Amino acid sequence: MSLTTVNATAKTDNGLRKVSVAYNFGDDLADAGMKFGEDIVFNIYKQQAVIKLQAVIRNAAEAGKTDEEIAEAAAEWKPGLVVKADPVAAILKKVKSPEQLAEIIAKLQAKIQG
Repeated sequence: MSLTTVNATAKTDNGLRKVSVAYNFGDDLADAGMKFGEDIVFNIYKQQAVIKLQAVIRNAAEAGKTDEEIAEAAAEWKPGLVVKADPVAAILKKVKSPEQLAEIIAKLQAKIQG
């Protein structure tokens, strides 16, 4: 039996309270299935996989991808696969004006030139 330390921080009347507990989630998938039931383990897996896939879809949409490109990215995605956001799209998302974009470009060029 392996215990996992689970930490949480809660807001209380006395400020933030940090609490840790040790919990037995099971040693592996089979053990967790026996301990909690296969349906529960699968449902928790599916809930988390949906959240991760939503992030992939959201990142692609924010990067200006078409619906077809997003569907293709979703079809290629596998749970556990980390898909990095497009750094250019992340910057452009924060730009509020052409002047701000010019300022960012100038900073990047200065950084590249050393």
